[in-house]
Amino acid sequence: MSVAHRRAGHYRLFGVSGMSDDLEVAGAFVRLATVTVAAQGVEAVLGVAAAEIRSALGAVGVSVTRGGPDPEYTVAQVGEMSSAGEERTARIRVEERDWGTLTAIPETGAFAAREARLIDAFAGILGAAVARAELHAQLSRLAYEDPLTGLANRRALDERLEAALDADRGDRPVSLVVADVDAFKELNDRHGHDEGDRVLRAVAGALAATAAELPETVVARSGGDEFCAVLLDRPLRDAEAFCRSASHRIGELDGAHVTLAWGAASSADGARRPGELFRAADAAQYAAKRAGRGRICLSGPEAPAQLPVRPARRRLRDAANAERAWLIPAAFEALDSGTCANLLDRLATVAAVFAGALDAAGWEVSSAPAETGVLTCARGELTVLEPESGRRMTRVHMGDEWNLADYPATLRAVEKGTGYFASRVTGNSDPDEVRVLEAIGYDAVLGAGLRREGCTWVVEIFADARTLPFEDVLPHLRAAVAAATAYAAS
Repeated sequence: MSVAHRRAGHYRLFGVSGMSDDLEVAGAFVRLATVTVAAQGVEAVLGVAAAEIRSALGAVGVSVTRGGPDPEYTVAQVGEMSSAGEERTARIRVEERDWGTLTAIPETGAFAAREARLIDAFAGILGAAVARAELHAQLSRLAYEDPLTGLANRRALDERLEAALDADRGDRPVSLVVADVDAFKELNDRHGHDEGDRVLRAVAGALAATAAELPETVVARSGGDEFCAVLLDRPLRDAEAFCRSASHRIGELDGAHVTLAWGAASSADGARRPGELFRAADAAQYAAKRAGRGRICLSGPEAPAQLPVRPARRRLRDAANAERAWLIPAAFEALDSGTCANLLDRLATVAAVFAGALDAAGWEVSSAPAETGVLTCARGELTVLEPESGRRMTRVHMGDEWNLADYPATLRAVEKGTGYFASRVTGNSDPDEVRVLEAIGYDAVLGAGLRREGCTWVVEIFADARTLPFEDVLPHLRAAVAAATAYAAS
């Protein structure tokens, strides 16, 4: 076939007699086809397409509106949609369903039959572009979204964190928060996986709501009961505020007592790669776990260690007996973790679990060779309540010495393997214990004593004004200390 015959066929196809116009229309079709093949985001695709269609038709304005159960809204518009001309519309169909409308307006009069056919053809191409963009969005959700919670998944998190740390941010830090649900395995075992999934979705909702208050914050479920958040341009104190705000929301969840162990780190402390930031946050979270349920630990030289999250006090008081029932199982789970190398580790683990659950002011484990009676604080954490922020600043505490014979109530507990309670406000406590409480600024102390492995051991939990009432927890503490001793012997 000659070139002239091919051109004649081309002209008949479009029904016109001018070659330049046909070449422009053909070019528009090619460009629209290219946009369709590359379609990823619907709005971006339709914006480019509207401009091509307006140029090909010589229209004053072109718009694409989205229809459906909600009122129509404009997705893309090029030019003015008000003129003396008569608008022409064509339905955009995607996989046999009406998706929206393509509208074009000439400067005057109405479009000729040729242009009307082109508008219908363009609408068909737009339908294909929208279908491809929707498919891309679906594949992106599968690749970057956690199906259970709707949060970002670990892949999306890693890409976000790497891009943030690669960017030239100057002095603007990137903070990373890692968290997982305390005693989640126990919850699953006791209540079933459906309840476990419900808790994970509820926690995800609380984290997402908290992140919505901080622009440029991404929350992800990294696997199992583990969650992460990347906070751009946020220092470590904002990461701590995020943890506290989310903990408050989670504490209001109905049907379960849910707490998280939190760790946070910031690039301001020297981490420059995602792996470094994760290691710092993970190390902080490990310290939080050792301190007890619902704890926050911040990484960095200036960060306070193991900040306790105040529990939902109203819920704990309304269901005190039920809430205390999980103290011993929680201590058993911590003892079963395999991270305790000796009796000191196990007693410290029990003390930290109880202190965290009761929002205690501090805890200590002291020991002494049985023949001396001079005890040394081997491990512990005592907090100071910060008046302005209302938070507790925690420091690792050890090394203090005291003579057991000076404290008769404690001595009796050690000799009998029992416990003791002393308070500054009850009026019937050991005066020596009360003097110690006054000296360190605490309101009450709960303790358990024993002799084991040729040593005297004393485990103490301290209360201040924020601590939940805990005198009735003494039997639970004694049982958990006995369990720690049995674990060490086995």
